[in-house]
Amino acid sequence: MHPLSLLTSTNLVIYFHTVPSLNWFRKTLRTIKSIYKLIPIEDIESCCSDNKKFNNCCHICFDDGDRTVYENAFPVLREINIPATLFVSPKVISEGSNYWFQELSYIRKHLNDKLLKETICEILDCDYEQIKKYMILSIFKCMKLEDILEIMNTIKKKYSIKVEKEYNMTKNQLYELYNSGIFTLGAHTMNHPILSNETYTDAKKEIHESVEKLSEMFDTDIKYFSYPNGITNLDFSLREQLILKENNIKLAFTSDNCFFSYNTNPLSIPRLEFSDIEVGSNSVYILGKLCVVPMWQSILTIIFLGKNEIKERMEIKNLSIF
Repeated sequence: MHPLSLLTSTNLVIYFHTVPSLNWFRKTLRTIKSIYKLIPIEDIESCCSDNKKFNNCCHICFDDGDRTVYENAFPVLREINIPATLFVSPKVISEGSNYWFQELSYIRKHLNDKLLKETICEILDCDYEQIKKYMILSIFKCMKLEDILEIMNTIKKKYSIKVEKEYNMTKNQLYELYNSGIFTLGAHTMNHPILSNETYTDAKKEIHESVEKLSEMFDTDIKYFSYPNGITNLDFSLREQLILKENNIKLAFTSDNCFFSYNTNPLSIPRLEFSDIEVGSNSVYILGKLCVVPMWQSILTIIFLGKNEIKERMEIKNLSIF
């Protein structure tokens, strides 16, 4: 029984971006299973569309398609026959390319954030003093995709940086996951922009093409979607939800930390992330995190001495410099 079982609902969706090792994932999954019954995504659809009621249930999913999901999560899920969902960009997987934030992570290992911020100011004609105090990811997440790609290309050319790492699984590996019967596939846009930063036309294109191309690749209806970054009213809004309805999406997932129930908006289902940069293999830590789901973001803010991405990005947006 969940430690917070007196709540109206303790149903939860847990998601991962990367999976550092088989052992890490096996331990994490084992701890999750000690509290929750693990369910397929179709049960969530039934909960939201047919008012099917259940409690202490959990669905496991993954965003992006990082190679470690294939290498370290897939074997464990297949071994114990646990259903999961993978949200991917058909463009990135088909081309064997990286997402912009993966390349940014690579670049930051070769270039300090001050130089990155100076380059941003040069290209977008803004004042360095306005952005110097903010985290580099907060800054990038306030930009249009077009500006992000221009900045990334300029930086790579200016400092002779070649991104040699391939972060994501291959097309054949994705087919293997799908054909295993373990994974359901969902769309995750084509290029992983922050949709709220884009024009209506561009946001609609990113969503529609990702659903259409993924459906063509696997000859199946794509009914599920994960918002890039996924913070409600910051990364997406009613505009994106209406576009998803036009594309026959039944469930869409956010990165808001909360439980879900039969009366949750099916196009705004919250999730809790488990990250490999946390003390994730410690079962006491995992249990503690699972017990404080609705308060997790506030706890993180305290741990990181007030550094809060949502607060920073709202401040940057108010500057109207991008």
